[in-house]
Amino acid sequence: MSMISLKPVWRNQQMSDEKQNRNTRQKSLILKYIRERQDIHVRAEDIINDLNASQERVGKTTVYRVLKTLETEGKIRKYTLSEKSPACYQYSGSHPECRHHYHLMCSQCGRLIHFNSVLLEQVAEEIMEKEDFTVDESKTVFYGCCSECRSRMENGGRDAD
Repeated sequence: MSMISLKPVWRNQQMSDEKQNRNTRQKSLILKYIRERQDIHVRAEDIINDLNASQERVGKTTVYRVLKTLETEGKIRKYTLSEKSPACYQYSGSHPECRHHYHLMCSQCGRLIHFNSVLLEQVAEEIMEKEDFTVDESKTVFYGCCSECRSRMENGGRDAD
């Protein structure tokens, strides 16, 4: 009877973990892209199209793999605004407090605004007390129109001076 060694399997897993955690050029590019756009929601398709248009070739599979890694590392947050729209990503960096605020999403330009509110915190507490239901602030999004887009619409589509 022969013995099967598990050591090669462990070594392959260790190499896979090291490969996933390494800081590749593509990972740095994608993180930089998201960090520079931290006030708007970013979709994987945006990253792929914009980086490829700027001569920084990245593949679709690479982008999704890196996004998953960055999310696991806590550097970005992933959330789905609706079942019919693709997931969005937001830079959170080393700011764990980023999870404790609400979001205002401009339906016109896609701008994402972080919003803290004592009143909304009280509403969340009341929901917990009355319904034993916890509100996930990181996934709570209010839709509307930001001040810049409202100004543009009031000026007939022109930017306000």
